[in-house]
Amino acid sequence: EFRSLSKSETLLRNTNLFVPIVRPEDVELPYPENLIHRTLTNVLVRSKSEVVVANILTKLGIEYEYEKTLEFAPNDFRLPDFTVHYKGKTYYWEHLGMLNLPSYMRDWVRKKKWYEKHNLLDKVITSQDAPDGAIDSIEIERIARERILKG
Repeated sequence: EFRSLSKSETLLRNTNLFVPIVRPEDVELPYPENLIHRTLTNVLVRSKSEVVVANILTKLGIEYEYEKTLEFAPNDFRLPDFTVHYKGKTYYWEHLGMLNLPSYMRDWVRKKKWYEKHNLLDKVITSQDAPDGAIDSIEIERIARERILKG
């Protein structure tokens, strides 16, 4: 029981040697120093692209949780960018922002295999930045409407 990610004291620490409080008290995500972008609903996220995705989900009336732990066993978990809930269905939205970096691509391939191993790949929605870092809000909204609202 105590090996469960949700019981980890280390992951929930809210201090830094140089800053007394790294994140708001109600945020319990790892690497809080990277949560620097704020959505329309006051959720802190890691990238501007994730702000776009979150704001479009909000605009469409789709509920989500940011980086909610998806755990199958104490050491078998992932943090999807967004866990989306709509009309009794759950989806996992991954925004792929830096696929042009080999390490990022390797991490995504590993994460995708994990989803596949747990028979969740059909519930995974992906969007991505262009190679130059651009993001297309219209495309993000199209994906959300097609995969979630019509799903």
